[in-house]
Amino acid sequence: MRIPWIKRSLGSIFSKLLMVMIVTAFIVSILVILFVGRIFRELSGESFHKNAIQYAEYLITDLGNPPDYLRALEISRRASLYIQYIGSENSWSTSPVEIPLDRARMSTSGTYPHIRFGKYRKHHFIEFTRDGAKYFFELAGVERQESLFKKLTITLLISLVIVFIGGYAAVRWVLKPINDLADGVRRVGTGQLNFQVRINSRDELGELAAAFNDMTRLIREMLHAKERLLLDVSHELRSPITRMKVSLAMMPDSAITRSITEDVAEMEVMVTEILESARLKSPGNGLKLRKVDLCKLIPVVGKELSGRKPGIRVSDLPDEQWVLADEAKLKIVLKNIVGNALKYAGNTGQPVEISLTTLSPYVIIRIVDTGIGINKQDIPYVFEPFYRTDTSRSRHTGGYGLGLSICKTIVEAHGGKIEIDSDIEIGTTVRIYLKETAIGDPLEK
Repeated sequence: MRIPWIKRSLGSIFSKLLMVMIVTAFIVSILVILFVGRIFRELSGESFHKNAIQYAEYLITDLGNPPDYLRALEISRRASLYIQYIGSENSWSTSPVEIPLDRARMSTSGTYPHIRFGKYRKHHFIEFTRDGAKYFFELAGVERQESLFKKLTITLLISLVIVFIGGYAAVRWVLKPINDLADGVRRVGTGQLNFQVRINSRDELGELAAAFNDMTRLIREMLHAKERLLLDVSHELRSPITRMKVSLAMMPDSAITRSITEDVAEMEVMVTEILESARLKSPGNGLKLRKVDLCKLIPVVGKELSGRKPGIRVSDLPDEQWVLADEAKLKIVLKNIVGNALKYAGNTGQPVEISLTTLSPYVIIRIVDTGIGINKQDIPYVFEPFYRTDTSRSRHTGGYGLGLSICKTIVEAHGGKIEIDSDIEIGTTVRIYLKETAIGDPLEK
């Protein structure tokens, strides 16, 4: 489950911009470190060695023969040098710390065979051999220079971390309109067509958000016009249908009259359901809410449909389960869905199963059949008015495609939701979510 999420995150624009920033910062750091290191290497290069050797020879001459210790102390104080002398008769050092010369790493100079360069930990020195005696010159404060270099490196790394955090925040700020737009797409995809993306900038992303808002507005207007047309036509059809019913009642009874009467009755039911669906979607939906015990309502529906094959099995019902609902409308939902389950259960012999569970704050009515099932690509559209999946759900067997649409409208008018899972030749599961109500809760309208 985590791997697709990681792949999706790494493939986002935010991750790409952040990666560009990190790589750029890394390259800049490497260049700075190489540049500073180059400077230090130049300072300790061949030209520096030559100058250091000439200066050391001048100091040896200034110290005299034999070397004067007091003069060495004066030179050490003024030139920030440590001088050590090892001779046949005496030895001395102006350094407070004695260097273990036997452990030092020494290197010779091809040009000056009597001179060697030594290093031991933070100590860097030059060794001169003259007249059987050895002179050692160490530059004082080298450890401070190395400490300064480390501090500069740490400061550079801290600065890069600060830049990284600032860049991270900046990238998130720049891409916030895209996140808002993605949230808007998800909301509109779930049917929230009134959602508007906030426009906080006048750049290309702001223009994209404005275009998205215009698109949702046009979709709302088109859907409203479609619904308005459907309602207007339904209203206008009621009077002609009534006149047709009166005329048919006055005609002699015959097979043709009965057939036309059935068609007119079907048209009347369709018009009534269209108008009822529109009324349920209105702010004053006319629901007559009261406390309903689902553990009593479900067996009643099952009993009314018990004569149809392959039968109904009610299971997992507690002693009582209360919801705040319009009992008549809720009964329509249950009869419609259970009726569909019975109609398409096929010849499997397995009865349609109705069960009841709770998942706070919802009560879930679960209706399961083992029938012909529904194609996955059709499931998102089965609640659309007049939508029929295939020939097996034709008008002759499946009505005119308003049943599930009305069920969804009724359930949502109660503050709930309805879901469908299905597989071809395996069966269909319908879950109805209703808000749970405690026995002592006051009735609210």
